[in-house]
Amino acid sequence: MTILHVHCALAASLAVLAPAIASAQAEYRAVATATRSARSAGDVTASTRAIGEDAIDRSATLTTDALLRTVPSVATFRRSYGLVADPTSQGLNLRGLGPSGVSRTLVLVDGVPANDPFGGWIYFRALPRLGLARIEIVHGGGSALYGNAALGGVVQLFSRSAWQPSVYADLAYGTNDTAALSARVAAPFGRFAGALA
Repeated sequence: MTILHVHCALAASLAVLAPAIASAQAEYRAVATATRSARSAGDVTASTRAIGEDAIDRSATLTTDALLRTVPSVATFRRSYGLVADPTSQGLNLRGLGPSGVSRTLVLVDGVPANDPFGGWIYFRALPRLGLARIEIVHGGGSALYGNAALGGVVQLFSRSAWQPSVYADLAYGTNDTAALSARVAAPFGRFAGALA
């Protein structure tokens, strides 16, 4: 008798919930897009972290990988920075996925992959920090949109505009007579513009 009562109560509950479930299924709509166009924050399915130009300029870091390591969920395979590390050991991982020299994170510079096509590592020395306007970090797998190199996520580096004449310089001096100098010059030339960093 108790089993029958539970069964009847379950059937009654399903009968009450059936219209709500049917209406929810009717209103649910999935839209897939591969345009990579801008969307509102409420429509984005992955968590994204952005580092703006002001934060990049105020940062005391010397290299792009050191700047990325200021984000809590971003780490590099080795503790040494791109100034002294061997490029084959410069893997980037998001949230602990892919902690090896082979990066499971896709790094894009203005939409162009910066990962080594053979080993997946990143030549951070070739990505000057002074040339960056902003950085966007997409945590979690992005392989559906960006391909199999984005298993751990995507880091998109956006360059400063070369159409605005500008000169940037950064000089650092440390212990044991270590010094570092970085510079970037940009200027338009008629219908063309160029930048050297």
